[in-house]
Amino acid sequence: PRIYPFSEMEVGDSFAVPITDNLSLGNNTNSSLLRSAATAYTRKYGSKFSVLLDRQNKIARCWRVE
Repeated sequence: PRIYPFSEMEVGDSFAVPITDNLSLGNNTNSSLLRSAATAYTRKYGSKFSVLLDRQNKIARCWRVE
């Protein structure tokens, strides 16, 4: 089963993942996993995604951009 809903997303859709790691140390394991998964999905299926960190709200948000 897939963790993230990449296959269900249309261009402009997004979802958020909570970041539970210590952001002050630069340890963003959840966001790193999200970025890796988005890159792997892009390589396999051709869609493109953008992942941005919202440090204030402690979330990583992923958008489908193509």
